[in-house]
Amino acid sequence: PARPVLAAFEQYVKGLLAEAPEAKITFLSQALRLSPTFHRAQIALWEVHTDQGNHQDALDAVRQVPDGDPLTRQARFLAAVSMLHLGQLQASFAEFSSLNATQRDAALLNNIGVVQLRRPAGAPGGKAMAFFGEAAGVDGADADLFFNAGYASWFEGNPQGAIQWLREAVRRNPADDAAHYVLGVALQA
Repeated sequence: PARPVLAAFEQYVKGLLAEAPEAKITFLSQALRLSPTFHRAQIALWEVHTDQGNHQDALDAVRQVPDGDPLTRQARFLAAVSMLHLGQLQASFAEFSSLNATQRDAALLNNIGVVQLRRPAGAPGGKAMAFFGEAAGVDGADADLFFNAGYASWFEGNPQGAIQWLREAVRRNPADDAAHYVLGVALQA
């Protein structure tokens, strides 16, 4: 992709280094005014808005990244995260699923599971547990995926499945207090 003009890049760096969120937004917005096709600044703007809980502004920022740009896939992922935070569960599910269909990824599967946990029981697309289990199969080193699978199993009324997944989460990350706690509750049940 074409490089941004130097002045835009300077504003971008100032935006990354600024401490106050308002200053970050000002610098990054200025970078985009100087170089509208500098999509890395759109991604940085998404991060600032998301950190502030301004999920609609974050979504608007990453939607400016056009199809075909090297950052398109990342922007679509971030857009789906924003939609998840905004409660646009069907749109979020569709975007994560579309991205996963083109390239299977543990983070996508995990987020599809999160969407399914938040949707009403019986929502189309499958059970959350299935997505968390598949994510753990893709990335067997990530203890959080095993925790999520255990939590989903517990939530779906499968205490034995929860115990199995949570033991694996604790084995992978012995310092995970939440996994120890939920495992203890499941064992007591």
